[in-house]
Amino acid sequence: MKHAARSLCLLVFLSSALIAQPVWQAGLDSKIRFYHATDFELVLTATEKSLYAIDAQTGEQVWRRKTGKIQETAVTPVPGTDLVLCTEDLGSKSRLTAVDLMTGNELWESDKVKGDVMQMAVDPEQDIAAIVLVKNARGGIGGLKRRPVIHVLALSTGEELWHRDLDSDIEMMPARFVESGDVDYTLD
Repeated sequence: MKHAARSLCLLVFLSSALIAQPVWQAGLDSKIRFYHATDFELVLTATEKSLYAIDAQTGEQVWRRKTGKIQETAVTPVPGTDLVLCTEDLGSKSRLTAVDLMTGNELWESDKVKGDVMQMAVDPEQDIAAIVLVKNARGGIGGLKRRPVIHVLALSTGEELWHRDLDSDIEMMPARFVESGDVDYTLD
């Protein structure tokens, strides 16, 4: 009886060790800061140095773009399309870049928008995207108010069709709750 119990314990231990083995691993250039799932079985993964597209089934690196340290709100997959919008603050200027999700190639770039994409409505058949952007959406946990701007763009070219600055600041929500330090904020 004791022999059977020991064998059963050993079998449970070995099976749990097999189950705990990862399906795949991806060697990246530094610590992972955040990731986004996409509609195309690719995982967008940002490290402290780069943005990667990784095949969710195999762990294979599909592409890599050197970005430096970016915030989670700076990368936005566009639902229903193979586009990713990436924002970059350059001092008083900003840049919005559309990247092909499957290749990592830049499709277009616009310097007419400022801030990170907070909300989005997309109609790929009409080649149009309405995006709400907020500049400097990062701060302490005591609360944050910012003035969003709505831009309507042609998805294929990035051409701005129109934009509207909102008349007042809106209270934003922290993306996660921390005890101290700065945190990303969203309009959720």
